Amino acid sequence: MLVQIKRLTKDTFSYGLSSSLQKLITFFLFPIYARLLTPTDFGIQDVIQTSVYIVTLFLVLGLDSSVMMFYYESQEEEKPKILSTYLWFEIIVSIPIVLILIFAAKPICGLILNDPKLAPYFQIGIGSVPFALVVGSMLSTLRLTFQTKKFVLMTTVGVILQISFAILFVIVFKWAVKGVLLSILVSYFFQTILGIILTKNSYIFFLSTIWLKKLLKNGLPLVPAALSFWVMSYANRFFLIEYSTLEDIGLLSIVNRVSSVLMLFLTAFSSAWGPYAYSLAINPTEAKETYGRILTYFTLFSLTAALGLSLFAREVILILATSVYEKGSTIVMATCLSSVIWSAMYIVGMGTGIAKKNHHYTISVVLGAIVNTVFNYLLIPHFGVTGAVYSTLIGNVISLIYIYNAGQQYFRVKYENYKLLFIVLLVIFATVVGIWIDYKFEVWDYLLIIYKLLIFILYFISLIVFKIITRKDILKCYNLIYDKFTS
Repeated sequence: MLVQIKRLTKDTFSYGLSSSLQKLITFFLFPIYARLLTPTDFGIQDVIQTSVYIVTLFLVLGLDSSVMMFYYESQEEEKPKILSTYLWFEIIVSIPIVLILIFAAKPICGLILNDPKLAPYFQIGIGSVPFALVVGSMLSTLRLTFQTKKFVLMTTVGVILQISFAILFVIVFKWAVKGVLLSILVSYFFQTILGIILTKNSYIFFLSTIWLKKLLKNGLPLVPAALSFWVMSYANRFFLIEYSTLEDIGLLSIVNRVSSVLMLFLTAFSSAWGPYAYSLAINPTEAKETYGRILTYFTLFSLTAALGLSLFAREVILILATSVYEKGSTIVMATCLSSVIWSAMYIVGMGTGIAKKNHHYTISVVLGAIVNTVFNYLLIPHFGVTGAVYSTLIGNVISLIYIYNAGQQYFRVKYENYKLLFIVLLVIFATVVGIWIDYKFEVWDYLLIIYKLLIFILYFISLIVFKIITRKDILKCYNLIYDKFTS
């Protein structure tokens, strides 16, 4: 067990954490954008990027997950064919569709965003899609082939490029929203060039119709899930456009940037988990034991981080942004919980992936999207951005419940349910107390820091008293980290 956990930890730090650097861009640029962009500007760039994201999700067609399922089971001579088919198909399909969307930008923005004047922003954003797809496929190739150094190089260069161009376009040229979107487009362009250099030996000039059919057969059932995921995570923007204001969308964007600190870990873990979990599945007994323990450690670590972020969200916003966004601190935990739940689905739903029953994943996300949409309609008109984040949370909970039960049907794992429930309830209780204390102080006071630190300390004491974590667990955690940084 310890060997397997060390392996996952190593993978998470090696290329998983590198992948999470993309999330670091959001947090690094947060204080710059918060002072140079108005809440309305934040809302505009957020809704444009949301529109771009749905196009990207659709064009992937589930091939990223499908490639992972087939790659490790295939003969060595077939692996370049799989990777090349994925890459060339994305290029051939994405370019004409993106060109059509660019030419039709004005009516699209008028219909969907209620403002044809946003068309120039939409055109810039949508122009980055083909490059984003190519970069994504190349990073998948480096991850699947365990080319760690190249993966780290490509992701790190991407981060540096986007930050550099954002500073140039937004601060120096003062292009506001246009600068934000251009920085993404230009950085993806140069990252694509670097990716070609790093991955050229992994591809051949060949698109296999045989492999394409197999990949699409397994990938297409995931498309509704991907679109439903978009509904759960981003459709609330369009409800806010209809029932609220762009300023509310801007506030939601700020909250997501605060939560992006947690996403550094979640993205790193998710990137490492897929290859690790599938490779371990060849030994069912060991896999079941490991999956169960990993879920407990994941829940403990991620929710502890979410609690710390939620308790001090008000202070983070005041330091990195302005008091205009201060009220967003009360909904940070709901946003963090949604992210943690979504990542946990990859663990508890492994049974459906191992059995190649991907339709369950689709059903879970579609079900969650339907519930989320209903609650968006019910809550957003009355509670605005608060209703939006809790609608997303409710939808994610429903998805988790379904995929957990489906996964257990095909690959039963004995999870430590008592510990999991205790951790969740304790974190929620501590968060509510923290929000109540913030509410009592209309004007920020240094005493808030003391009270919140006390809550955090009592949280840890409770974990130890109720034996959720033991001295042995603490030593294991210390040894894992020590081995990583001294090896």
